[in-house]
Amino acid sequence: MESYIKETNFKRDDVIKEIISFVSLNHSWDGYEAVPLEVESAANAIMLTNQLSDNVLLDKLTNLYPNPHGTISFEWENESNEILSLEVGNTSFSYYVQFNSAETQQFDNISIMPTEISKLASSISLI
Repeated sequence: MESYIKETNFKRDDVIKEIISFVSLNHSWDGYEAVPLEVESAANAIMLTNQLSDNVLLDKLTNLYPNPHGTISFEWENESNEILSLEVGNTSFSYYVQFNSAETQQFDNISIMPTEISKLASSISLI
């Protein structure tokens, strides 16, 4: 799927508007029975974005897109092609971090709690 965020200097409001827009997608928006972003997943994504500082959320965010099963993904990438990919769902989030100097780290079904969001923010800031 093509990136929905086309620019590199966007604002928090742009991210939130994109999240909200994915809730209104039609059923089968991808031509293969995809469901729109679920309201609970959207609320969690907005809450999570509001918990991240501007420099963590915005500085290296390169992609934001809905997934066909009602969740949403964010991707951060730096100049060295190191990536953090985050998927936010109704009750949890999962992410992986891929650094050039280390093995990919995967974190699955993480509770959406302040302490876990803080750990996520620390990982994002390393990108």
